[in-house]
Amino acid sequence: MSDTEQPTPTPAPTPPSGNAWSSPQVVAAIIGGIVTIAVTFIGVLPTLIGDDDPTPTPPPPTVIVVTATETNQPPTATAEVESVASTPEPTTVVEEIPPTETAIAQLAAPAPTEVPNLSLLYDDVSFTVHNISGGVRSLEGVVFRSSSGNWDAYSWGPSIYNSLPVNNCLRIRDTTSGQRQPPSQCGNLYGLILVGQPALFWLNSSTFDVVLNGQTVAVCNSADGACAIHLP
Repeated sequence: MSDTEQPTPTPAPTPPSGNAWSSPQVVAAIIGGIVTIAVTFIGVLPTLIGDDDPTPTPPPPTVIVVTATETNQPPTATAEVESVASTPEPTTVVEEIPPTETAIAQLAAPAPTEVPNLSLLYDDVSFTVHNISGGVRSLEGVVFRSSSGNWDAYSWGPSIYNSLPVNNCLRIRDTTSGQRQPPSQCGNLYGLILVGQPALFWLNSSTFDVVLNGQTVAVCNSADGACAIHLP
């Protein structure tokens, strides 16, 4: 045995005595395991329940977006609505049609005039009304007038002025003129009155009017010596 003294070994530490639940590490490990098992069970649970439930779970709705394209297929409802909404308001187009030659001729043609039924014949001393119509004429309401005088047809007499036969004449003449013959156009002299200056209305005036019931129906030139008129 050597004289050198050997060191004395240090004894190993002895773990503390007591219960394992008193260790924080052990408690944390146990809680972590429980949480892991619960999460796993919750994930598997819908599958287990689905296998036992006869009613299938409907799939989530599928959204289909339809886009109108230039094809031969009829447009979708969405495309029709967009088409109506984008259609502009209708406008009224008035087409101007040029007038035809017939229409132009009608516009250019003068309005038809009434056929004369009386002829007025006058000179420097006499004035004659000749019935050129196809029937008896009445001069009721007729007055001949100008700036130099006037003559009322009623003055020929009540039974004469309103019943002038066809091709007959009514006549007035200046009292100072002497004997004269009626115009050759007259087939018969139906009435004659000799008058003075106030009744010589067609003299000393360029024109005279034929008035019927207050309305002028004709204007005649005194210098012409004749004037064809129409009385209704």
